[in-house]
Amino acid sequence: MSEFAGETAALTPTVITTPSSIPADLQQQGEKLEAARTEQLKPAMLARQMDGMAKRIGTIKEDIESGDLYLDPAAGEEIKNMLQEQMDRVDGWIERANSLARRAPFGANPVGEAMALKFEDRAGGEGTSFRGVFTPYREILGEAHEAVTQAMNLYQQIEQDNVDSFKRIRPGGDNEAV
Repeated sequence: MSEFAGETAALTPTVITTPSSIPADLQQQGEKLEAARTEQLKPAMLARQMDGMAKRIGTIKEDIESGDLYLDPAAGEEIKNMLQEQMDRVDGWIERANSLARRAPFGANPVGEAMALKFEDRAGGEGTSFRGVFTPYREILGEAHEAVTQAMNLYQQIEQDNVDSFKRIRPGGDNEAV
């Protein structure tokens, strides 16, 4: 018999079947890892959401151009006002991000320089920086605003065409359009 034979019971794997059977320190460590992974995925998720919004706006524009979508001017004005308010908010965020996109005076040493560069890049860099995220969002809002204006114009054009067709109806009861 091996000298390790008496210790095999200690090497038997433990099956954890419920969250309550996970030790608290391991559970906290797992939660921290999950939070870190979620933080890493947020920029990718945000980029996907931006792509999805841009595609939806593109689809709306196509529907407007084909005449399949038009919008009552009263409802359109409400939507345009909402979009304008959001664009103004985003413009403020971008302005603040631009003001943050400067080197902070952390000192003339390697660590201070690295930290200054990191903070500058987070605010004004490309990709996942504040400006890198909010600028495409602002562009999407602008495209949506433009699409609403086009849909309102199409509605007004259709209404005017209908008015013109009624004006062309001949008097005298035969109700044929000219």
